[in-house]
Amino acid sequence: MSEYYIFGIHPVSEVLKRSSKRAQKLYVAYSKKGQEVEGLLSLAVKNSVMIVRVEDRKLDHITGEGNHQGVALLAEAPKVLGLDEALETDKPGKDTVWLGLDEITDPHNLGAMIRSAACLGATAVILPERR
Repeated sequence: MSEYYIFGIHPVSEVLKRSSKRAQKLYVAYSKKGQEVEGLLSLAVKNSVMIVRVEDRKLDHITGEGNHQGVALLAEAPKVLGLDEALETDKPGKDTVWLGLDEITDPHNLGAMIRSAACLGATAVILPERR
């Protein structure tokens, strides 16, 4: 099982709302307070996600000095499937949204497209093996 960190209030919130089974551990800075954090803590408790309070410098280390906004979530990475396997797992129907991408060279554009697709309810992203 592959794990990675998601950080920032909104990305963490979305994972806890939509993919809570993937969420494993929520890190929250001692310095972080307010309604947004309370919402994240409630979602974590609701979904049985372990909550760990840490110093800001721990979050800086976890996120590689990224803009963590006082929160980070350790989560299981999404599954990587072949096209045939994906078709068996998520049978396309009239309400199914998949994103197909090819020849994307900028990783920032790739991330933006995947995030946009996730907001639209996409359940799969189709990428070529290379590039």
